[in-house]
Amino acid sequence: RTYAMNDYLPSTVLDYRAGLPLEIEPIWGRPQVLARRAGLSMPHLARLHSELLAAAATPPAPAARP
Repeated sequence: RTYAMNDYLPSTVLDYRAGLPLEIEPIWGRPQVLARRAGLSMPHLARLHSELLAAAATPPAPAARP
């Protein structure tokens, strides 16, 4: 059974807003490596991975921080 959850933000968002290093490769990159090895394509994850790398290169605006 799945229980209802309150609203939450992914840890990547919390880290980004706090100006902390993002765990992009372990969370978003590694699954793609494993998928490629299995002969699978993950285009949506690949796009998200690229967008996260770009976001990580740009610090958040002060208003985005809690």
